[in-house]
Amino acid sequence: MPAGRPKAIESPEELKSLFEAYKKWIQENPYLVHDFVGKDAVEVEKKKQRPLSWVGFEGYLARNGVLEHLGHYEQNRGEAYTEYVPIIRALKKECSSDIIEGAMAGVYNANLAARLEGLADKKELEAQVNIAPITGMEIK
Repeated sequence: MPAGRPKAIESPEELKSLFEAYKKWIQENPYLVHDFVGKDAVEVEKKKQRPLSWVGFEGYLARNGVLEHLGHYEQNRGEAYTEYVPIIRALKKECSSDIIEGAMAGVYNANLAARLEGLADKKELEAQVNIAPITGMEIK
């Protein structure tokens, strides 16, 4: 019997199953956005799709009492989670794909999606300003 605490998620297959349950929860629980439409400003609630995100998945696991975060699994602490690495990589790619493709389709905010995915253009500008003193002027 291995030393230490038992794993909260016993296998990569269970992690995948939990992720599928998270995806189902997202589909069944869209954001409800309070809005006003038309010339008469009729009050409505619009359903907005939730993005698939790794942070959201961790929140889902915490809300459901599975575990608070997947840090040990992601970092493969003590090489105790080696069998989880491929599935974690695949699930993270699925989250990224949802965010990027959703932004491209106009479902999610493109600027925020680009920042979250590290796709924003980062340009550093460097400038040098030389100011020469003005001499020989008289102010009255």
